[in-house]
Amino acid sequence: MNMLKETLDLMVDRWPDEEKLSGLNEEFKKSKTMPERWVVIKKAYEINLNHILKEQGRADPYFLDWDIVQSPIEKVAWEVLRNTQFTFFPQVPLLNYFVDFADPIRRVVVELDGKDWHDAEKDSIRDQNLMQAGWAVTRIKGFQVYGENEEPDYQDFDYDEQHEAALSEWKTETLEGIVSALEDRYFGDSA
Repeated sequence: MNMLKETLDLMVDRWPDEEKLSGLNEEFKKSKTMPERWVVIKKAYEINLNHILKEQGRADPYFLDWDIVQSPIEKVAWEVLRNTQFTFFPQVPLLNYFVDFADPIRRVVVELDGKDWHDAEKDSIRDQNLMQAGWAVTRIKGFQVYGENEEPDYQDFDYDEQHEAALSEWKTETLEGIVSALEDRYFGDSA
């Protein structure tokens, strides 16, 4: 009997309160302003963060309807980021900010810089604060999200050097390439 109680206690500690999250998602869908939505997002992460950390990448990121708050470039990036070895979650509250995407296990942040939404000076201060708190920050510009994202095929080039140059450009100038470079850094070249 004691073992059953310990197992149930572990289960309760391991999974977030689904009823509360469901209620928050309904509140989120009904909210009309971004400040209202930020409050709901923060509450949802307060409920779900321990679960996310304990599950080490197996937690469901769809505890809120993210389409409501994602910009067009965030929607494109989300599709790419969900298909990596990282455990990214959208609109994560860190310090006094909401970052576009964060992997709380590896402490990696991906910020998307659409031309209308970012101030370079404020972003620099924000990045410094996040890095001082132990987070690695990668910024991806809007044009990099929508650019040619397909990895260069070595067969398209006459020389290895040409392929290497094209691959290097892809890994610094496109969403999928930048994410691939991040995977290389955190998981090795076999990612």
